[in-house]
Amino acid sequence: MELNQITYKQVIQRLRKERAKVHLTKKEFSLIITAMLTGNWNEVFKTKIYQKYGGEYCQTQLIICQIECNIE
Repeated sequence: MELNQITYKQVIQRLRKERAKVHLTKKEFSLIITAMLTGNWNEVFKTKIYQKYGGEYCQTQLIICQIECNIE
């Protein structure tokens, strides 16, 4: 699956399986995907998920990569 085909819903479902509370918003998800595609992370660095919830941010990136590589 390509990055631009990964959905917010897919990522949220996986995050909810592993975390009691999920903070990732659709806008933050969109910014992360855009940054992965373009290499420009400036807008991501300004998000609450990056600044306040670093563990969830890292887990979000891991889940995106797992979905992209079709790893369960």
